[in-house]
This record gives sequence, structure tokens and C-alpha cells, in this order.
Amino acid sequence: MLTLLPMGYRAVLCESDADRDTLKKALPPRWQIATTGGSSFGSKLEVGLEHLFGQGVEAAGIVTNDSPLVSLDELYEGFMWLTKRRGLLLGPTSSGGLYVFALTHPEPALFKDFDWTPDGLVDRLKHHARELKIDTQVLATVPEVETAEDLKRFVKEMTGPNKPIGGLPATTALMAGSDFAFAK
Repeated sequence: MLTLLPMGYRAVLCESDADRDTLKKALPPRWQIATTGGSSFGSKLEVGLEHLFGQGVEAAGIVTNDSPLVSLDELYEGFMWLTKRRGLLLGPTSSGGLYVFALTHPEPALFKDFDWTPDGLVDRLKHHARELKIDTQVLATVPEVETAEDLKRFVKEMTGPNKPIGGLPATTALMAGSDFAFAK
């Protein structure tokens, strides 16, 4: 999905060298892999963004893997908004986490002594960014897929009569296969 967005540099962030080796086999050749390490969500974000800004990008964003129904149109518009200012782009999930976190500049002060727990995270980030004079835009909230029940609901939405416009044929075919039989 993200390969459709016009980006100059694409990287997948992972936690370990073993994960990196596994991902190398699955990614398109132009995608890079960076190991973040770190113990908290915030430290992983910070290391990932440092890697991206170190490549000379004009804006850097991290999209998490637990929210498969992210709108490409909304992501694109959010990144276009972001590139015109010193900004922070947030995409909240239904459980209080984030599916996207993007900046136009390295902002170490945004990470210093910050509470990254999900409850109230977006409001705390907006407040903290306002204190640092960073413009903030919040995208639409999307559902997360973290539990077996979430996956069952997602498969039903993707393969049922009210599936998304265009049907997402590759995703629908994958979910119709035997690997997802338990989720029906």
C-alpha cells in the first residue's frame, strides 16, 4: 500500500538484526531496513526518525503495522500539509495509540521525558507540540488490529458485502485463503 505514495526514501524499522534479516527477504529491492532497538515506543520513534532525517529527507514519518485500513489519500494530504511548515502529523488509533507519527524536522525536545502510554497520548502530544511551537495536524482515527477478535472483525469488513470501494483485491484474496480461515 505505501509503495503507492510518492516518497523518495522508504525504510522499514525493526527491533533486531534477526528481524532485519527476515525482512530483507520480503521487501522490494529499493526499500531500506533500519534497526531501532529501544525499549519504549517513544525511543523507537526517536531512533527511527533520526535514521530517516539522517538520509536527508525533507519530512519523516513512521507508519505502524497494526492499522491496515489507513487511507492513502489522507496520508498523502497529511504529508503535503506537513512539508509546508514546522509540523507534527499524528494518526490516532481506536485504542489510543498511533498509526502515523511524522515530523518535518528533528525535534529531540518532543521526546524528552514524555509519557508515551496510549491513554490520552494524542492530547498530550498536541499540548507538548503547542508548547514547543510545532504546528500539529491529527488525521482520522482508525481501528487497530491487535487481537484475534479485531482480526475477525477486520476480515469480515474486508470480505463481506460492505467491503471498501475497489474491494482491495490482493488483501481480500489473502484473507479468503486458508491462513485466515480461523477468522471467519
